[in-house]
Amino acid sequence: MRKVIALMWIALLIGALAVTPGKVKAEDTNWWVKYLEAGDTCINALTIAPNGDIIVAGETDSFGAGATDAWVLRLDANGNVIWQKTYGGSSWDYANAVAITENGDIIVAGKTDSFGAGEGDVWVLRLDANGNVIWQKTYGGKYGGKYDDWAKAVAIAPNGDIIVAGTRLLRLSPRGELKWAVKLEGSDIKILPDGTAVLVGLVGGFIARFNIDKVPQYSGWVRWDEVSLEVHDTNAQVQSTDAKVKDSNAEIQDTNAEVQDTSAEVKTLWTYTPPKTSSSSSSTPVQTPTQTSSTSSTITQTETSTGYMIGSETIPGFQPSQEYLKNVSAYAIQKAEELITNLTSMGYQVLYAEKYLNEAKNAYNNGDYKTAKELALKAWITALKEWQIQYEAEILKKAGIDPSQALQEYQNGDLDGAINELNSLASDLNGEYAKLFNSVKSTFDTIQFYWKSGIRLWNYVGDLYSSNEKFKDGELEVAKNLADKALNTVRDIGNMARSLLKQLVSLGRSVFSNGRNPKAQELFEHAMSLFEQGKFEQAKKVIVQVEEIITVTTTQKKHGICGPGIIVLIALVPLLRRLKHR
Repeated sequence: MRKVIALMWIALLIGALAVTPGKVKAEDTNWWVKYLEAGDTCINALTIAPNGDIIVAGETDSFGAGATDAWVLRLDANGNVIWQKTYGGSSWDYANAVAITENGDIIVAGKTDSFGAGEGDVWVLRLDANGNVIWQKTYGGKYGGKYDDWAKAVAIAPNGDIIVAGTRLLRLSPRGELKWAVKLEGSDIKILPDGTAVLVGLVGGFIARFNIDKVPQYSGWVRWDEVSLEVHDTNAQVQSTDAKVKDSNAEIQDTNAEVQDTSAEVKTLWTYTPPKTSSSSSSTPVQTPTQTSSTSSTITQTETSTGYMIGSETIPGFQPSQEYLKNVSAYAIQKAEELITNLTSMGYQVLYAEKYLNEAKNAYNNGDYKTAKELALKAWITALKEWQIQYEAEILKKAGIDPSQALQEYQNGDLDGAINELNSLASDLNGEYAKLFNSVKSTFDTIQFYWKSGIRLWNYVGDLYSSNEKFKDGELEVAKNLADKALNTVRDIGNMARSLLKQLVSLGRSVFSNGRNPKAQELFEHAMSLFEQGKFEQAKKVIVQVEEIITVTTTQKKHGICGPGIIVLIALVPLLRRLKHR
């Protein structure tokens, strides 16, 4: 397995601790470089404990209870592991942020697919200094399978409250009780000495400062709408891990990166000045929009130029060419048309997907390949749901259960409602019908699960077609075996593609951050195009070519330092501890 080493710049550690460097002798420093040998692993965040210990958080599929578990390690100042533990359930769980409270407890924030109310919920755990769970909760809601919730940053307020940023902005009590939640996406958050918070948004260079004691509200370009979220306790399994910690011979060298001033225009979207009133009077904040006619166009340009998004991942700097969008949209149209044709040949209705397909073709013919791609993807996933509804309804009907209510919801355009109704009716199934229904349902659900991450499994549904045909022929056992085969295929390919996507995103960030290498960028775009078309094996081969051109050394904020075999940590802990007390 190819080893990928990524260095975390010590300057970032110093900046994160907000210290002012003084004169330090070379002999006072204690550099070390180590890596954790633990399969497909990511370290996404770190923080420094009051005693100088290093707390790192991320994810691993080498240990734990599920497909991927949140992983937290505590190291001493010399990089020796004090403890290391996974936290997770049966599915995919991640730790994206970590913070230390005043009393030394550890706050871990991320995302879980194993627990909660939605397809993916914000997950926050409070651990003691030894990694034992004090409490663990999810924060999310049911959005019809459309959105995941996740946390990307966490900060501790002066009173001990926990502020979480991600797909939602949350304020929690020290016990995890939800005080308020706002629909505002943020990538990082810090608390200033006066108790106010500064938030960096995920799109458009958005930065905001606000008082955490009030629910932040703004209705201009970025809507800050208060939302209601379900809060659930979770019961993640906690397991000790035994990743090997090894010294590394990585070279540490000075760099000569060019530093340039920039001239980006800073636009004020909204300001609030407290009214001058007596301390006994009360008043509501006055919102003062200051948008100009040029603001929206400037923001739009910034938003579209930040990078390319696939699933929940963004590759900064990557702007796909028209040829790229043309190829991907053409293939998506082809796959949607293929699925719709097959459904029609099996005697199924296609009430909604064909409309999106026709719109995609029109956009393609007009040269709007981006819109064509989005519409073709919508056509395919809609057709898949229409197929699921009708195949599952046939199973129920054959077993003597009336699916007419679900089919009526389908006719009314509520596809997710129809699927939920079918699932409810399926609780009355037994025997071979129950087994077949569960296999078919699990296959459709798995395809849609990976779809949300930008992984298109449309090239791997052949056995599901065959299962449906055998069921229509009355061969129940054969249909079930083929559905099981389809399920195993999409699970295996989906898991492989998920790892490939991590590799691709990490590689893309390196390609577009380490100066211009036209050949590497051209090959990377080709690899991305193949991936988006679901041609994963071909994409793998092109990725190898890109890696042969460049040396991958990247630091990720959301998904951390990722590699197929190793993760590198660099620290200058004794120096930091001295600087921190100056």
